[in-house]
This record gives sequence, C-alpha cells and structure tokens, in this order.
Amino acid sequence: MDLENSFTVSADVEIAWKTLFDVESVAPCMPGATRESINGNEFTNNVKVKLRPAPSAQRPWSLVFGGEACFVSQDHAAHTTISDGTGMAKANVTIKS
Repeated sequence: MDLENSFTVSADVEIAWKTLFDVESVAPCMPGATRESINGNEFTNNVKVKLRPAPSAQRPWSLVFGGEACFVSQDHAAHTTISDGTGMAKANVTIKS
C-alpha cells in the first residue's frame, strides 16, 4: 500500500530543515511518543496508545508500540532526506522542500 501526504510548514526552510533532524525535540510533539535511544542516524522510539476495546470495558487498555528508524540519505543542499522505519508496520519516507 502506498500512502502519500503533503503539507506546508509555516517556517523558514532552514529552520524547518534543522528541526527535522533534532529527533529529541521532535519526538515529544507526538502524543504518547518517547525516544528510547539515538545512535547517529538511527533511533528507537515507543508510542503508548490507550484503547477502549468495547463499550462494556471498565477502563481503557494501554498498548506500547516500539519501532526503529534511520535516516538513509540526506541532501542538505537540496533539502531532501529519505528515512526508513519499522515497528508494527514498515515505512519509507521521503521529505523534500
């Protein structure tokens, strides 16, 4: 399955580009996400999700999904990067300015 999405960031391209690679600052922007480790261009994260599986459930369940990702290539001059991620699913992400 291929999914495509695009959006505009209201920031100077150099600031947005620098922020993209600041994994420690970006991870907390996703609710439930925690950064586990960073080793160069490779990093591991967990995402905690609360679910209420059925209306009769007394309380929500919490699930934690772990994953690994890495920046495969970076072209800072062209503001283009490719990253791969694995966890419950596998993703290949290309970001271009």
